[in-house]
Amino acid sequence: MKKEVLTLSPTELRELSVGINCISKSGFSLLVLKRGDGTLQACENLCKHQGGKFAPSTDIEDMGTNIAKCTRHHWKLDCETLEYVNPPEVHKQEPLHIKYGRDGSATFLKEVAELPWREGLPRAKLDSNELTVTYLSHACLEFKLGRHVIVSDPWLIGPAFLRGWWLKHQPPENAIERVCNADAIWISHGHSDHLNIHTLRLVAARRPDIPIFVGELNEPIIPQDVMEDIGLTNVNIIPTGKWYYLDENSRFMINTDDTLPEVDTWVIMEHKGHRIINFVDCSAPSAFNVPDEQVDVILTDFASGASGFPSCFADMYGSEKVLQLANEKRRLFLRKLGDLARRTRAKAYIPMAGYFTPSHPSDSDVLKLNRQNSPEEAVTFLKKTHPHMKAWIPFPGGRFDLCSLEGDEAPDESSYTCKSWQFSSYTSQIESVAERAMVTREQLQQYFDWVGFADYDLVLHVVEMDEKLESIVREFFIDFDSKKPKVVTFKPRLGKYLRMRVRSTSFRYVLHTGSTWDDLLIGFQARISVSPDVYHFKFYNHFSNLLPRNKPQFKLSETTIERQQQKISKFNSLLVYAFILVMAVIHAMLR
Repeated sequence: MKKEVLTLSPTELRELSVGINCISKSGFSLLVLKRGDGTLQACENLCKHQGGKFAPSTDIEDMGTNIAKCTRHHWKLDCETLEYVNPPEVHKQEPLHIKYGRDGSATFLKEVAELPWREGLPRAKLDSNELTVTYLSHACLEFKLGRHVIVSDPWLIGPAFLRGWWLKHQPPENAIERVCNADAIWISHGHSDHLNIHTLRLVAARRPDIPIFVGELNEPIIPQDVMEDIGLTNVNIIPTGKWYYLDENSRFMINTDDTLPEVDTWVIMEHKGHRIINFVDCSAPSAFNVPDEQVDVILTDFASGASGFPSCFADMYGSEKVLQLANEKRRLFLRKLGDLARRTRAKAYIPMAGYFTPSHPSDSDVLKLNRQNSPEEAVTFLKKTHPHMKAWIPFPGGRFDLCSLEGDEAPDESSYTCKSWQFSSYTSQIESVAERAMVTREQLQQYFDWVGFADYDLVLHVVEMDEKLESIVREFFIDFDSKKPKVVTFKPRLGKYLRMRVRSTSFRYVLHTGSTWDDLLIGFQARISVSPDVYHFKFYNHFSNLLPRNKPQFKLSETTIERQQQKISKFNSLLVYAFILVMAVIHAMLR
């Protein structure tokens, strides 16, 4: 159905400039392109990435064009086609319908879907301890809805993103037991700080038939082979945008992210008309069309720094600019939090899904550059714009009661902050596979053929490095600008170029196992530089979220890369020696 969002009077229409106009009126932001012939093109001024606002681009290359740039993450939009041009070939803004009145006014209408959560349950008074949120670690929380308990996103042991993220907080001693005793588990998406294999193996060993709920997306949140490998036997894939009833008083609804609708979800939990919304780390939950009634508590990520950008781009920008970009990103993250608080009109806020650290010694550069918001900073920011909103900073085992909208008082932070992580017990598993994986160029070509990413103007330069990212192990190039990717040992052509210095063991392990490249990119295993400075969303999204579902069956080599290189080096030495010997013979014959 169409909903009227804004009307411009005849005078306001005449005052529009030829080109891009940014208009805010009646609580709605509009992006209007006025062409030379007076016709209009319009869309909502809300970036599909993370809900930022557009303004006419002032970049030199965009002068004289109708390009608008998002003020939040600098995504660029062609206001004529409403297609994003940086990153290219990704989203498109939906055009608004324009209805002209007899008086010369123009009314802008937006296509809106019926909001599935509009009708709430009858609101009833809560008893103490009837509706609670208990924090276990990171994004793992225990939700008690009357007599039902649901646990979200269990990550309680080991690393996430291969070996890049480690838990900041020590979970309660009985955390695994609490997860196993829950009525159900909800997993928001497939990132390993939410779908954590190390944790789920322990859960499956104790209770393989525990009900697990995930949203029905184009890409499975838990692939079939992962279910079988872990040993989970009761995974329920349910439609998004529909209520799932636990009983007459309790229900939940899984909804999608608008930036990555095939990948990420958020959830509404409702008990006796009281709602908890867990946005987790969605970039644009349901295009920011979110519930605004009966919302008692919202939970969101807060930290920023949960990706390789900008902390892994020092090769490209230098440390000073990386820190500048990181601080800018932190501020923008807080604005999104404020926007969600405003839209939901929630009574209380709990910061979550940001309690991790790149604590491995070999990632000390990331630890210095990856500036993050603290939960205290998030709460302080929110209080400035929403002074009457309550907030609770969680700690392991701490409980927030929606009856009183109060949480337990935290002990000293040092009592639950992790101080050791057993790095070697996890990294040794990676190294044992990696030393004999992807040794030959033929194996690399086989991998990129399997990936199926092609017909895209990009040359990827892979520079495999040692553990400390100091010495080169080997390097090669992949050209994607044809029907089939080509792996070569030399730069094949000029054009768009992405250089990736990457930890060799991590890279070869990810390729051999057919794992998502999020393990490399979000997991701080690579250092990136791009020329020109274009965000290759299509490339990143494919290697992170759209890899083939059929896992590859790559064989491990009998030799290692190091031994093969030693053989090549000896062979090259023999060639040089033979050449010198031949030249000496020729010289003697000519005397």
